[in-house]
Amino acid sequence: MGVLYNKTDANIQLQPDDFNELKQRVFNQFGWPTISVEISDDSFKYILKRGISFLNTYSPREVLVSKTVRPYVTQYEMFDFPQINGVLDVFVSVEYLIGLGLPIQAILGVPMSLAASRNSQHLINFISMFQAYDISKRIFGTKPRAELVPPNFVNINPAPFMETIFKFDLAVDHLPDLSSLNDFEINWLERFCQANVGKVLGQIRRKYSGVTLPVGALDASGNALYAESVELERSLIEELKSRHKFPETFITVG
Repeated sequence: MGVLYNKTDANIQLQPDDFNELKQRVFNQFGWPTISVEISDDSFKYILKRGISFLNTYSPREVLVSKTVRPYVTQYEMFDFPQINGVLDVFVSVEYLIGLGLPIQAILGVPMSLAASRNSQHLINFISMFQAYDISKRIFGTKPRAELVPPNFVNINPAPFMETIFKFDLAVDHLPDLSSLNDFEINWLERFCQANVGKVLGQIRRKYSGVTLPVGALDASGNALYAESVELERSLIEELKSRHKFPETFITVG
């Protein structure tokens, strides 16, 4: 396949029982199996891919990737992923912080705070050290800025001054078997498929509205079903956008 559709095609490899369960849940909303639902498996797969595409954009999967960075090299390719949807954060190593001259007390503040439950003085020390770390981080620029370069490159600025390991917090597509979806996303996907099945059924059935039969005129309610489904789809997309699973991701994708 060429480049026009291949890169944006959602990779879905559902197990047959998962696919049939999802289809059954959606079709039941339209009276199936008592009433025939004129949707083929191929059509339903296309609807499913549309839903996953929206989830990958506005509610993607979060992964942490450790990457060796080298002096004065700013661009890094994430080989494990053919496409990255957003860069949420970048975490630098302790040795990198020490190399910048940050006080070791500030770096060790978190481990020392574990004793705060028995001695409040440790908590006071931790707060002071955390503030010192935060100030040092801002002064020395230990928080690199990350920029996504499609499809799977990340630019960091400023360039590292030494070889070390950074950890990249990335937003990527969901797993092909959809096991990475949480409960909200599964419920949203079911409702999205319901809305799109309703759109297709509305388009099919409204063609027969007004057909005259021996018993009278046929009213398949196709227009009403189509209009309701279009409105449901619109509200579901807005619901997904406004949820902001990762605020940084929303800023990245718009």
